[in-house]
Amino acid sequence: MNKYLIVSTIAFSLVIFTTGCAEEKGSKLPPSNVQVVKVIQQDIPVMEEFVGQTYGLYDISLQARVDGFLEGIYFEEGRGVKKGQLLYTIAPEPYEAKVAVAQGQLAEANTRLVKAKMTLSGLNPWMN
Repeated sequence: MNKYLIVSTIAFSLVIFTTGCAEEKGSKLPPSNVQVVKVIQQDIPVMEEFVGQTYGLYDISLQARVDGFLEGIYFEEGRGVKKGQLLYTIAPEPYEAKVAVAQGQLAEANTRLVKAKMTLSGLNPWMN
């Protein structure tokens, strides 16, 4: 069995030696053109972009109790606010007009009250 191993090793070596040393016949390709670039060492910041949303610690939904047009916003989004701080102002004109109408109705009602009291006491000057 040792003889068989020695003979096969010699045969394998001869095959490798003869095929490895054989000279290639045929045309040789010209050497390739290679571009060379000078390497410069420098710090480059690593930047990454992500898509996402941020939420505050406390997100509070605000709703107006009345309809109207905003005249001013008195806070910066994302900043803290304090209790009682003015946040928005709404155009006052429609509400001032309603107050004027209500004051007119109150004055009319007060006039009717005075007339009714005078009529009740018999001092109504319009009833002569």
